Amino acid sequence: MDYEGATWQVVRAVFPGIEIQGCLFHFMQAVYRKVQELGLQTAYSNDPGTNSICGKLVALPLLPQEHIITVFKAIVRQAWVGIQAINNLIEYVRSTWVVSQPFPPRGWSVFGQSVRTNNNCEGWHYRLNHRGKRAKLPFYLLVQLLHKEARIVNIQVTMVYQEDLTQDQHHGAANITSRMEKLWVEYSNGSHSALSLIATGSHLISPKGDITD
Repeated sequence: MDYEGATWQVVRAVFPGIEIQGCLFHFMQAVYRKVQELGLQTAYSNDPGTNSICGKLVALPLLPQEHIITVFKAIVRQAWVGIQAINNLIEYVRSTWVVSQPFPPRGWSVFGQSVRTNNNCEGWHYRLNHRGKRAKLPFYLLVQLLHKEARIVNIQVTMVYQEDLTQDQHHGAANITSRMEKLWVEYSNGSHSALSLIATGSHLISPKGDITD
C-alpha cells in the first residue's frame, strides 16, 4: 500500500489483526520529496556526505523491522554536522516513520521480500480500467466486471501453488532482486553490518542518486 494515513486506519478497522505492507517506492518518494522541500537536492547530488546520509535514510526499509530504530540512531550519530536542513530531514524521518503510529517500521520494512512495491496492484488497476474502457461504469456493469475477475483468482491461486504461474520481472528488476537477496543472506550470516547493508542497498534501489517524483 501507499502511505495514506486514513486508508491504513480504515483497513486496520475493517480487517483487524492483519499486517499491512507499505510500498518501498512510495517510502523513497516521500523521503526524496522532503529532501527537495528542505533544499537539499543540490547537496544530495554533489556532496558525498549528504548523499550518504540521505541514501541511508532512504534505505532503512531494507533492514529487519526490529533493527530499524537502532540503525536510525547510528545514522543520527554519524550525521551530526550542524546543518539545520539535515537535522530537519532526520526529524522528519524520526517522527513520520521511525516512531510513527500510522506507519510503524513493521509496516514498511521490506527485508527479505521479493515484492517490495505495489506495482503489481497498480498494474491490476490499470488492466481493470482498460477492460472497463476507462469509463465510469454503472454499478451493475462494475459488479459484473469484478465478478469475472473474482472467478479468475481461484485459477491463478491454483497455478501459483503448482508453480505454473510465476512473477515476470524485466532483467533490471530481476538483477536488483538477486543482488538484494544476496545482501540479505550476507547480513543474516554476519558478513555485513547494518550500516553496510543500507549503504550498499541504497545504490541498488536508487543507483543514479537522482531525486525523482
